[in-house]
Amino acid sequence: MLVVFSFYLWNGRQHFKHVIIQTIHGPSQKDALEPLSYRTTVIGILICFAFMMFFCVWMGMSLWFAIVYLLLFYVIAVTITRIRVELGLPVHDFEGVDPRTNFPLIFGSRNLGTGNLASSMMFKWAETRDLNPHPMPHQLEGFKMVDQAHADRQRFMISMLVAVVLSCLITFLSTLTTYYKIGANSSYLTRWYGSDPFNTLHRYITLPQAPNLGPISAMGIGGVIGSLLMILRTKLIWWPFHALGYILSGSWAMYNLWSCILISWLLKWMILKRGSLKAFQSALPFFWGLILGDFIIGGSWLAIGVILDLRQIHIFCL
Repeated sequence: MLVVFSFYLWNGRQHFKHVIIQTIHGPSQKDALEPLSYRTTVIGILICFAFMMFFCVWMGMSLWFAIVYLLLFYVIAVTITRIRVELGLPVHDFEGVDPRTNFPLIFGSRNLGTGNLASSMMFKWAETRDLNPHPMPHQLEGFKMVDQAHADRQRFMISMLVAVVLSCLITFLSTLTTYYKIGANSSYLTRWYGSDPFNTLHRYITLPQAPNLGPISAMGIGGVIGSLLMILRTKLIWWPFHALGYILSGSWAMYNLWSCILISWLLKWMILKRGSLKAFQSALPFFWGLILGDFIIGGSWLAIGVILDLRQIHIFCL
């Protein structure tokens, strides 16, 4: 992920240079097309970063650990958003690809200290265990739909912020109400969901480990492979393998979806090979219909189960 993020940062260096100039010298006519001016956006990012850093230090993190932890979280957020934009993959869990898991391997759990280990575990369910519900990719998709519909970006941004606040309140209230009325064991995710980070923390504290050269070497090898794939993808148009695919290959989502992706890739290749680009574009509504049908059937059964009090059938990614 670090390699892919570095490549995207380098490729967008001219845009980031423009952002810095606009932040220092004030807004321009181009800023009028954005929901917020670049200066307001950068100031907002810095304020939020400072607040999160203060919160982490207040919980018990060392200052250096908090800074690196949050910077890596931003790197992960940008990378999965790029994956969503470039590949369109609906799931991107990346369990284990986070500083909370990798820092004890790199620095050694005995060297990090109890404060850093304990405070980082508190973020497991909030930001690093499962990145499927991460808001950044979904928000970017929303802005893309606004652009396609030629709607007002600023009004959409305000609506989205209001929806975020309301959804947080409603989610907490509905979850607590359901648990008190029906019981926590009725949930799809039971006691392991809460005990997992504390079991990991217990292992780190009772069995402190030195830096692990095996995972560190694997990270280095993965970085080299990712760099080669990005370079080949950039220099050779015909190169079929992408670094993002390499990143996704180890995720839980690909374990469940690899066959679907293989079939769709094979059908796409056959249509383009035997037909033409026009034939491929003509066939797109059929595949959109398959996706729509899957969600309609799955959503309908979920609604019927709630109304008739029937046992719910878990629909993947729904």
